[in-house]
Amino acid sequence: MCREEGVVSETKELNVTKGPWITGIQYDSEFGCPILDASGREIAEAKGENEEECAANALLIAAAPLLYETLDYARVVANREGWTDLVLVISEALSAAR
Repeated sequence: MCREEGVVSETKELNVTKGPWITGIQYDSEFGCPILDASGREIAEAKGENEEECAANALLIAAAPLLYETLDYARVVANREGWTDLVLVISEALSAAR
């Protein structure tokens, strides 16, 4: 949940593994690149045509919690500033992740 100057976002809590997520980018041609939670537990695996693509996919997936929180914060700020069109676009993007 995002907070700024006492404003709490209206975004529902997601039922996902808490971030941060990381990737060791230990490529395995059969299994791909692991995505790990903060405790080191594997939570997902990225695939790709080669090591470079697999690593890029893993980094993007690992960034998901931070990207979500950042987008949620941007929605709060856009709402406060009265940027209605931006609030709608951000809300649609956040809804796609729920």
